[in-house]
Amino acid sequence: MKAKTVDFGASDVALSMTDLKHDNLIQFPSAISGVVPIVNIPGIASVKLKLTGEILADIFARKINQWNDPAIAVLNPDINLPKKAVEVIARQDGSGTTYNFTDYLSKLKPDWKSAYEKNFTITWHIEIIQAKGSSGISAAVKKTPYSLSYIDYNYVLQANLDFVLLKNRDAKFVGPSAAAFAASMINWQLQRLPIIIN
Repeated sequence: MKAKTVDFGASDVALSMTDLKHDNLIQFPSAISGVVPIVNIPGIASVKLKLTGEILADIFARKINQWNDPAIAVLNPDINLPKKAVEVIARQDGSGTTYNFTDYLSKLKPDWKSAYEKNFTITWHIEIIQAKGSSGISAAVKKTPYSLSYIDYNYVLQANLDFVLLKNRDAKFVGPSAAAFAASMINWQLQRLPIIIN
């Protein structure tokens, strides 16, 4: 698109207003989905486990290594969390899913941003298991007990993957849904509309 060799392109990653203006481009949403943290914790129902974005960042940075870490336990007092290592799985190949996930972590944790930033590919911590493609992530999580990863929501539905509840800006723990992603997209669009004062 920027090289003017094609008239139309698509991506999982939205361009900034600066990029759009600089290259005289227009963008619009054509599909809605979202990146979802997924888990495989034997004996724990996914809809009960609660995490925050900050905790996710610390897990992926390997600052939190155990499922029964106090930071996780305080959010889940009714769950007998296992004294097991969190087996973190991440995308090896470049992807919009990784970009969106690391953009989210970067916005929540300044130390994540300074160490890893946001990108389509990340130089992950040496302890992190890497898999290629969303299907590779799905398969790796299913066969790895006590694992945690991230994936596009449609794979959660297709493969019946367990997901966690995440704390939102209103301090409520919510799960992924088409309605939640649609509300997020509408909010994103409203933040970018010009303000008209009469």
